[in-house]
Amino acid sequence: NMALIYIVLQHIRAPEGPILDGRLWRVAYIGMTLSMVGMVGALLVAGFAQTFFERAVGGATWQDFIVAQMHPWVSVPYVWRFGFGVLFFFSYLILVYDFLTIGKRTTVAEVKPA
Repeated sequence: NMALIYIVLQHIRAPEGPILDGRLWRVAYIGMTLSMVGMVGALLVAGFAQTFFERAVGGATWQDFIVAQMHPWVSVPYVWRFGFGVLFFFSYLILVYDFLTIGKRTTVAEVKPA
């Protein structure tokens, strides 16, 4: 969908101009991709650790659930997930800014020889 939006915006805002290929969409794309992988990885570590500490060590009681939630291997990945979520949010804001300003930003005018 994002590729189609960029193609449509190029034809609407700069039909005969250069291809709208900026740096902002790359930064947003890389940031959003890395943040999604980071959030999934953090939840993967937390899930494995919680399952191990709660079921294998404790025996799957409510007490074991609470103890497992306080273990660093379960609580620290939640902080990492929040950090990657913040990265995703800022990358998304960069992407929206690029959508709204693509083709409208000022460019250096070319000097044509006489």
